[in-house]
Amino acid sequence: HVLEDPEYTIDYNADTNVAEVLEENTPDPTRFSLLEVQLSKDKKTTILEYGGSLGQSWQFFKNDYSIQYYNIEVKTTVDLANNFYKMNNFFDHVPSIDEVPQIDLIYSRASIHYDPEWKTVLKNFVELKPPMIIFQYLTADRGIEDFWTVQHCRGGACQWHFFNFEDFNNKMEKLGYKLTYTKDIPYDFEKLFRQWPEDKKFRPDKHMDLIYEKNN
Repeated sequence: HVLEDPEYTIDYNADTNVAEVLEENTPDPTRFSLLEVQLSKDKKTTILEYGGSLGQSWQFFKNDYSIQYYNIEVKTTVDLANNFYKMNNFFDHVPSIDEVPQIDLIYSRASIHYDPEWKTVLKNFVELKPPMIIFQYLTADRGIEDFWTVQHCRGGACQWHFFNFEDFNNKMEKLGYKLTYTKDIPYDFEKLFRQWPEDKKFRPDKHMDLIYEKNN
């Protein structure tokens, strides 16, 4: 189900001042809580973040935990970040096993629901064989229809997928991962949209935090 024709815009461009963005727009670190509890000061954790913007989560935790960090983003953001940090750990594609070492976990915070190729992305994740995949603030709900709408933000718009939780969970199970943690995050989506359908099949009222672990 598609409520509007999707349109995607990129927030950053070649003239973006990365230092200013990190200083002015970095969210509260508690928003990365599901990631932080997996980290250790003594044992290195290799993270592949999907849609991690300019690496804000890494900025929060790199001084307090032992982390090897990689990030997947759109090309403009990748180029900005790699140039700013003087490294090549940001990708504009899901990297192959040859491009990254053994990954301990994949982390996606409020991002995969913006990708129209999300099914392919999940398959590519699984090929990396991570023991754990974390979805934080996934727009999913029980009993709703799968549908796309449009998020208007920063003068542009991007397509936004709302998942039927049962279908999403079945997809993950078929890929060989079991749900080990779930938490509902109530949210009033209606205030984000200019029009909102009356049909309750298209009226989710939460985000969901989900942790999946690889079947033995």
